[in-house]
Amino acid sequence: MSRHSVRAAADRAPEMPEIEVSIESYAALGRSLATELPRLTRSLPEIDVPLGFVAGAASPVPADQATAAAVAGAWLEVIEDAGHFPWLETPGRVRAALDRLVGGSGASEAGDGDH
Repeated sequence: MSRHSVRAAADRAPEMPEIEVSIESYAALGRSLATELPRLTRSLPEIDVPLGFVAGAASPVPADQATAAAVAGAWLEVIEDAGHFPWLETPGRVRAALDRLVGGSGASEAGDGDH
């Protein structure tokens, strides 16, 4: 398989699977976030591996530049034409962000993301 066909296959995402969530598990997630988020936020500066965040601009969970800024060398890529599931909605853009992460480049190749 050529490099081009491997990349083309990687740019196609599978259909979104059906998600089943119970009220109990959703409530437990909310409690866990309320309890753990402050501690996790304080620990962000301790991260010492390459880190990038990818978020869809139309996601109901807003992208947080402050989170990326708290980690040395981290970046945030906001995909304008994506919502909460950018890996399904725009797999090629997510692939480009992963290439950026693996390549260690802090600059956006597309030049249209926030970082």
